[in-house]
Amino acid sequence: MAFKFNMEQILKYRNSLENRAMEELAKRQKVMEEASEQLARMQKEEQDLHGTCRQQVEGEVDLAFLEQAYNYLDNLEGKIEQQTQEKEKTIEQVNEQRESLKECWQERRIMEILKDKAWEEYKEEEKKQERLNIDELTLNAYGRKIQGL
Repeated sequence: MAFKFNMEQILKYRNSLENRAMEELAKRQKVMEEASEQLARMQKEEQDLHGTCRQQVEGEVDLAFLEQAYNYLDNLEGKIEQQTQEKEKTIEQVNEQRESLKECWQERRIMEILKDKAWEEYKEEEKKQERLNIDELTLNAYGRKIQGL
C-alpha cells in the first residue's frame, strides 16, 4: 500500500498562497526601494541647490537667481515631504505583507508537520504489518514442521 497524504491538496494550496505572498512582498519591496531612491535624489538636489545658493551669496549676488532658487527650494521641500510620506506608506505596506507571508508560512508549515506525522504513522503501520506477516509465515512453517514429524 503506497503512502497517500489525505490533505495533499490543502498543502499544495497553502504552498501556492505562500508563493503568491512572497511575490507580492518582492513587488512591494521594489516599490519601497524606488520611493527611497526618489527621496534620496530629491534630498541631494535640495542640498546641491543650497550649496549653489551659498556660493551665489558669497560672490556677486544675482537676486533674480536667488529668488527663483528659493521658490524652487520651497516647492522641492513640499515634494520631499510628500515623498517622505509615500516612503513611509510603502514601508508600512511591506511590513503588512511580511506579516501576511509569515502567516502563510505558518499555515503551510502546520500542514507539512501533519504530513510528516502521517508519514511516520504510515511507516509504523507498515512495520507492524510486516511483523505480522513474518509471524504468520513462522507459524505456518512451524505447523508444517510439526505435521511432518
